[in-house]
Amino acid sequence: MIKSKIIADSINAEGDRLTTYELVYPRYIHSELMTHRVFSRNSASSRAIPIEKVIELVREDTVMPIWTANQAGMQGKFITNGTLLNELNSIWVDSARSACIYAEELAALGAHKQHVNRALEPYQHIKVIVTATNFHNWDVLRFHEDAQPEIEQLACHMLATRAMSTPKNISSGDWHLPYVNNDCWEKCLEEASRLSGISNEKVLAIDIAKQVSASCCAQVSYRKLDDSIEKALLIYKALVGGVPLHASPFEHQATPCIKGMEEGNFTGWKQYRREIENGYKK
Repeated sequence: MIKSKIIADSINAEGDRLTTYELVYPRYIHSELMTHRVFSRNSASSRAIPIEKVIELVREDTVMPIWTANQAGMQGKFITNGTLLNELNSIWVDSARSACIYAEELAALGAHKQHVNRALEPYQHIKVIVTATNFHNWDVLRFHEDAQPEIEQLACHMLATRAMSTPKNISSGDWHLPYVNNDCWEKCLEEASRLSGISNEKVLAIDIAKQVSASCCAQVSYRKLDDSIEKALLIYKALVGGVPLHASPFEHQATPCIKGMEEGNFTGWKQYRREIENGYKK
């Protein structure tokens, strides 16, 4: 199961397009995606998800390889023999079942999930949030016959999804905000009004929306998405209130900036992370 969904797609006045994806793919190709440093990303963590939940996910949705035959070099020839494919899949599923049994035994002995869940990683899908302005190197390198089949398929899905998406025009002062849809924005307006009444100081809905967006991007690491204002703001406070600062979820929110004034890995956009880091008290 490889999935690619765009959750925010924006373009500034200079034509710089900023796209945020929600991706699902086999965990064993995650290291290849991580080599692309122009990507801002957050992903599900083996250290955070309960062992029981990971075992359940592996048993219900085991990652199945796209099988190729062994030969010299990094690429293999696709296996098309139905009988052989059935045998390979059967052995792979048996190994996944065994890994689940061993994980349960390790858990029964009291081992922490940051160790036990590692034994299950070859059989897991991983959920990842990716935001970038530049996908050129990814497209040409990964949507290629020499790439591993699973990552080629992921790159194909991403390219197709991006081709079918129409980016939203974002003016100077406005923001690219993943997970903040119209309903969420209305809730941010209500919360800003409520907080303004309590504090007697003007609270802007856009500031609440940025916090909610960052919280939702952070939640991919350890739980199902909860975009309620109350939960989102609690997570936001945990992210900025901890030592050290957990800054990566704040890279997905951005506002147009003057070319050459970028302070991150985007072209033509300034990340929310810079505001957070500048205001952070160690």
